[in-house]
Amino acid sequence: MRIWQCLFKGLDWDSRIEAHQLKIVQRTKKDIRLFQLWKKSPYIEVRIAAIYKLKNQEMLSRIAQTEHVDELRYEAVRKLTDKTLLAKIAIEDESDYIRHVAHRKYACRKGVNLWDASEMDADAEKVLSAIIERNAHLHFLATGQRADEEWW
Repeated sequence: MRIWQCLFKGLDWDSRIEAHQLKIVQRTKKDIRLFQLWKKSPYIEVRIAAIYKLKNQEMLSRIAQTEHVDELRYEAVRKLTDKTLLAKIAIEDESDYIRHVAHRKYACRKGVNLWDASEMDADAEKVLSAIIERNAHLHFLATGQRADEEWW
């Protein structure tokens, strides 16, 4: 029985550490601290919340080029504004999805209209809905605040 108690406490302790780190992300306004949390935290939710809040383009650039987890790299690419780097990622990234996102973002930054809502099929609507829900979740992780309907 004592071993199970130790294991349960270990899981509980781990959850507490993750929740504490998320609170740090929510309170942090300095990009350098957010970057450190991305770099050092073992928790995906903490790392993605830190990226979501980051504004520094150099730090986002580094994450986009060095992160191994596609979802985290995607979040950094989504926030990039550097056309040259977006073009490079669109060609060289190992993930088809990340290359596609970088390509579309690069093309949109050049003023090309790549999306027409009237052409959206049911699958695309589901994907768009999932993206909106994901972004609302990231907003909550990074700020601790539920997104109101206007945020959508």
